[in-house]
Amino acid sequence: PKVAAENGADARPAAAAGSASPVERPWAGAPPEFNLFTNNASPMHAKLVSLLAALEAGARIGAPPLRRHAALLCAALLLYLEPPSAHGCMCTLLGRHFLAHVEEGSPQLAWRLRATRSCLKRELPETLEHLGSLGVGLDDFVCDWLSSLFLSTLALDTAARVWDCYLRDGEALLWHVAVELLRLLEPRLLQAFSRDEALSLLHHASESGGAGALARRPAAAPRSCRPASRTRRCRSLGERQLFGALAASEGTAHEMLRLDFSQRLPMPTLASGGVVFDLWTNSYEAELGAGAAAAPRAYERAASGLRMADGTRARRLLSEESSAPEVPPLAGLSSDASASSSAGAHVSPSKRLLRPLETWIRGVWEGG
Repeated sequence: PKVAAENGADARPAAAAGSASPVERPWAGAPPEFNLFTNNASPMHAKLVSLLAALEAGARIGAPPLRRHAALLCAALLLYLEPPSAHGCMCTLLGRHFLAHVEEGSPQLAWRLRATRSCLKRELPETLEHLGSLGVGLDDFVCDWLSSLFLSTLALDTAARVWDCYLRDGEALLWHVAVELLRLLEPRLLQAFSRDEALSLLHHASESGGAGALARRPAAAPRSCRPASRTRRCRSLGERQLFGALAASEGTAHEMLRLDFSQRLPMPTLASGGVVFDLWTNSYEAELGAGAAAAPRAYERAASGLRMADGTRARRLLSEESSAPEVPPLAGLSSDASASSSAGAHVSPSKRLLRPLETWIRGVWEGG
């Protein structure tokens, strides 16, 4: 945008001077290929600063604001795209994907972390307990993994394939990657003696030596032995190992979406016309939140029907409730994705909340 270009010259000195904005300090744990963006004399550094200046200027006139690791995401796009195309991609990522809702203190981030904890209690309980004993919380590393799309911890070729699959499968793929990455790191994490050591492994997963490094470590304090097959899976954290683990655990991903993230299944896909880039918009919790104001009134109407002597009012009320308009299943996504999904496959909030009440009323008035 013209305004962004005009403000670029003003924003560039501030960024180069090391201001406190999200422009600076994105490189901890990043692949070494990104070092060319930190050299002030590099043309790629100039492109990065100009792109970030344009995004910051656009944010002042209503465009999506910069988020954590925005500079790292911009750098990744600039490796493959020219700045104008990278600018459009960043605006889409920041404005229409889940990245807008993973900032510290966000209710949607808290929802995601609760879902992740629930999944790890089932899939990796020992790892979760050990991290907790070291004082490592999920928010100490999961937020960095997500907001950088794993560029902050994986090698560039592995992270690039994660990006490709994310654009095909949506946010669900990232959570599957997070669980399997923890599973691959589990042998090393269980040998960590301190918070700093565990965080170093989590923030530099691509540098983990896996099981081979375990053999070179001093003996750890006694701990229950892990299965040999599980240890061999952590031999390295390259692209083949990570995506081999993903392919072998499709059932885990399905259970995570159904039980922990309360998703409406089956998930929309490219073939069906839409991809969910924000799991919150496809969750039953978001649907209940949208209908929270209407649900109590519907319950009061049902309660008033219970006091009728002949059952006429109760039956008429049930007929009214059954014809209530349903909530679109993908509210919040793009209109083309919402239009192509099957609205009839899901139940509206008022109908689902009143289903036990409806069954009881029918039993009372039709049976007696």
